[in-house]
Amino acid sequence: MDGEGGKDEGIHHLEKSIHILREIRHEFPGTSEVLLLECIEELGILFLQSGKYDEALGNFTDGMKISKFLLENKKNRVHPIMGRIRLWTSKIHEKKGRLMSSKQEINEAIKTFRILIERGGMEHQGSLALALSQRGKLHAREKNCNNAEISYKEALAILKEIELDEQGSYEFNIVVILQALADLHQEMGHLDLAREELSESATRLKKLNET
Repeated sequence: MDGEGGKDEGIHHLEKSIHILREIRHEFPGTSEVLLLECIEELGILFLQSGKYDEALGNFTDGMKISKFLLENKKNRVHPIMGRIRLWTSKIHEKKGRLMSSKQEINEAIKTFRILIERGGMEHQGSLALALSQRGKLHAREKNCNNAEISYKEALAILKEIELDEQGSYEFNIVVILQALADLHQEMGHLDLAREELSESATRLKKLNET
């Protein structure tokens, strides 16, 4: 009960903050929009954790309208939160079985993270990899094995590269992608590849459990 009460209190607090930020938007253009997006993201996550998917979707859709304003009126300003909101929205559509909408959102998220990386924001590589992994999952659900394999492999390559700098921070995500690739390769009849991936996944999982 405490957990649910805490979430409800958090939702109420964030809704209040969002209302205030909307009121002062014109006084702090640019800065207030980013703060607003951050509150919208947090509120959406709380809705998701409470199982309120429609409320979360409405909330994230609102966030995308603000993102569009920043892109159109603030000299093509791109912020990582725009990509994250697209990623969350994609996951909601997937949960509701709307794969086409889910794929559209994930493609926009990938585009956003690529732009940020091209502009020097290498710290967004992890977010790009997670978005690519989500796209791989969607392709796999559609039995589009070749495209699923491409997305998963790119995500894996990025995370393994990051891993060299940030030991262990994406280890669990690497394990999940390796297992997804193994399932995919089994389905494609590439049993040797599937065995290699399952073996690497098991080794990494063992190491993860030891830390």
